[in-house]
Amino acid sequence: MIRSGPFTGVEQGSFLSLLRALGERDLITQETSGLLLPGVVGERLINHYDFYSAFVRNEEFRLVCDGKPLGALPVSRPLTVDQRIIFAGRRWRVTSVDTEAKVVVVRSDPGGAPPSFDGLGARVHDRVRQEMRSVLLEADVYPYLDTTAQELLAQARSAFSDLGLAHSSMTESGGKTYLFSWRGDWTNDALAILLTHTGLASENSGLVIEVEGDRTSLESKLREIAEWDGIDESAVLADVQNMAQEKWDWVLPPALLMQSYATMHLDLGGAKALALALVSQPAETA
Repeated sequence: MIRSGPFTGVEQGSFLSLLRALGERDLITQETSGLLLPGVVGERLINHYDFYSAFVRNEEFRLVCDGKPLGALPVSRPLTVDQRIIFAGRRWRVTSVDTEAKVVVVRSDPGGAPPSFDGLGARVHDRVRQEMRSVLLEADVYPYLDTTAQELLAQARSAFSDLGLAHSSMTESGGKTYLFSWRGDWTNDALAILLTHTGLASENSGLVIEVEGDRTSLESKLREIAEWDGIDESAVLADVQNMAQEKWDWVLPPALLMQSYATMHLDLGGAKALALALVSQPAETA
């Protein structure tokens, strides 16, 4: 650990790795006395007004199909090859990603009607999803809801009951298994990445995780994840193409970028714990 100063919570190896990366990009330089000073590029950045901006916006990626531009899409959620994207009311499948040029090459994916959720909304916390489940489980009438809202709530409760979601977290349809984790997007994104890493293509669609394959395959992979001794971030995040999310992420060496992304945008530990809960309590959660 660093002995003093603002970086006392940083491991020395990580700190040295960052300093080397800054030096390689000429952001800092070191005098013979050991004093660290801004490098040529660092000096230029410091003197630019944008250096003091604290705001970060989602990076926009240009979507291209058969060499023709479709438009631009802000992307903040994990982006991987073969992932489905909803754009301009149509479903697309990612074939390649150029993170430097911010270009996503896609092909049309005709597999059914596109869902209304496109993944661009605010991220949802665990507590919100858990409260959603509580509302669907009860029969209380909320007088502050207007007629349309009352009807939508009744439809949601009816679907919740018809699918047996009070006693099950999974339902199969059209060759896919839909996992209702009732967890937030940090956990759902992480679990979708872990499942995909095991060979079972999965996507966080907001309320549910869509998994290619049947329920038996999903339960097998969840059991596999639950039995892991730990999570190798470098392995499970190897296919995520857009880990550079924060203003200065482009400076980080790969290992630190993965660590930063996993810490800020995923709950890998929570996803592993969820996998264990799903396979340990089949009567209640699976």
